[in-house]
Amino acid sequence: MAGRPPVPLEVRFWKKVDKRGMDDCWLWTGGPFGDGYGGFQLRVAGTHRCVGAHRVAYALANGIEPPAGARNGLWVLHSCNTRKCCNPRHLYLGTHRDNMDDMIVSGNRCRIRCVAEVAPTYIPKKMPPAGTPYWNWLIAHAEDRRKRTG
Repeated sequence: MAGRPPVPLEVRFWKKVDKRGMDDCWLWTGGPFGDGYGGFQLRVAGTHRCVGAHRVAYALANGIEPPAGARNGLWVLHSCNTRKCCNPRHLYLGTHRDNMDDMIVSGNRCRIRCVAEVAPTYIPKKMPPAGTPYWNWLIAHAEDRRKRTG
């Protein structure tokens, strides 16, 4: 007895997107990554891999193979700054530099802003414990030092 035929990628993907108006954000309703981006299980080179839902949306809308990571130095960026958005009209290709410039222009740059406000001239003499995210540690370390020194 044969199993069910596999569900096509497009069907499996788009049923997890809340499509609204053409200019509205189409939010990913599937599972998220820890950073708030949508995550989609994809078979890449014979193995299952979780990739950004917005990457898959861009690839499907433009008739290209869904990327597993940055392709040719190009990333899939959001013009709406909504991490869960999968509306192809809000997605475009750009470099990492384009992404950083957009982050600064849109004010969506918590780590950079927080470090600049908390520790504008402070450079620690020691490194964070292994496994600790550097920026989080730097902000906490600088705030603690500022409290101690008044």
